[in-house]
Amino acid sequence: MFGRILLIMGLVAIALFMLRSALGKSKKTPTAKSPEQARPKTAARLVHCATCGAHLAESDAIWKTGRAYCCAAHLKP
Repeated sequence: MFGRILLIMGLVAIALFMLRSALGKSKKTPTAKSPEQARPKTAARLVHCATCGAHLAESDAIWKTGRAYCCAAHLKP
């Protein structure tokens, strides 16, 4: 009698384990992204320093008289 109870409990435990692992895998599927998340980020436009020629992002450049510079030291002639 005790052996049957252990066997049934073991089968129930295995069934629960398999059910949990199957449900866990279904949760990991990727969800639909919102339009903002689905849109790829655009790359920053690169410019080169008028003094040394180093490439840097346009937003990081220091602009003077229509020319880009990588640092304040390169602004001085």
